[in-house]
Amino acid sequence: DEVTVVVMSEMGRFPQLNSREGKEHWTYTSALMLGDGVRGGQTIGEYDSSCFGLPVDLNSGSVSSNGEKLLPSHLGATLLQLADIDPRAHIDGSPISAVLEEI
Repeated sequence: DEVTVVVMSEMGRFPQLNSREGKEHWTYTSALMLGDGVRGGQTIGEYDSSCFGLPVDLNSGSVSSNGEKLLPSHLGATLLQLADIDPRAHIDGSPISAVLEEI
């Protein structure tokens, strides 16, 4: 009832091979969250055909042209909110409300 698990990488890999048949660092990655306070059973955000992240409505988790590009600060603010800490005092970013269970 008091644990949230987050599994993620600090970076992804570029979706195409470079000249050495390898992959470069990529600024997009994914995170898996589960536990108390996390609204499960959903995927937040999407990529376009070039694997660039699309803007997301933070309240619904849906892709929206009026949304925000997800940044590490959004994840940090979400984790602080889960810990019942006001993220505004620590991070310049808003929580992804769609991830949080309603109280």
